[in-house]
Amino acid sequence: EDRRNWYKFKAINCYSSEDLVNWKFEKEIITKNSHPILNDDSRFIERPKIIYNKITDKYIIWLHWENSDYSTAEAAVFYCDQVNGDFIFHKAFRPFNNMSRDCNLFVDDDGTAFFISAANHNADLIIYKLTQDYLDVAEQVITLWPGMYREAPVLFKVGKVYYLITSGATGWDPNQGKFAYASSIAGPWSNLFNLGDGITFDSQPANIIQVIGSVDTTIIYCGDRWQDPTLPESKYIWLPLEIESTALSLNYYDGWKIDLIKG
Repeated sequence: EDRRNWYKFKAINCYSSEDLVNWKFEKEIITKNSHPILNDDSRFIERPKIIYNKITDKYIIWLHWENSDYSTAEAAVFYCDQVNGDFIFHKAFRPFNNMSRDCNLFVDDDGTAFFISAANHNADLIIYKLTQDYLDVAEQVITLWPGMYREAPVLFKVGKVYYLITSGATGWDPNQGKFAYASSIAGPWSNLFNLGDGITFDSQPANIIQVIGSVDTTIIYCGDRWQDPTLPESKYIWLPLEIESTALSLNYYDGWKIDLIKG
């Protein structure tokens, strides 16, 4: 999300990299021309996430569709034949009439896709199973930790274990990240455990990158470092995420290296 206009929508940008260090700007894949309402200065987009549908051979984006007072609280869906193409608006809505704010996507090993988003004024997290084409919700699977105000969800799987990393709801200010695990997306889910330090090293969960190599797999925690020092100058922080049994640990490093071949 391009936040150079603060709360006024500018664009969703696409970048590519062959080594995860050097990045090339591809293009703006969602712009004000993607939907008439995006020309309204009160509108903006947050948390865009993209997945690929092998059946339809299309790239699908789900995101937080919002206005200046955060009262819209909808999810919006876009699709395109190319990952760096001009994405087409499909629809904006509240899944099963639930508010939808911070969100993420996950595709399981069998190709089943899930959408997870903060609902009920950020008090709850809800996981939805998507339709086969990934363009709509098919089922409301589970509501997690009702009333605990968890947001910025990141859902991923290692082996047979599902993990969910979240933050507290403190606006743009960082807080204690937490994680939980389960053997099924439908639960039961574990209690929440602390991840990183008390401010998650000045970050909020954004995504997970799994680098699967010939020898090992490195899991990268990707966090948003908001307002550094202003919102348009926000940055990313990437750190290696370690797993022991079902426990996740996140430590800070000034610098670290990864072997993209060996993992």
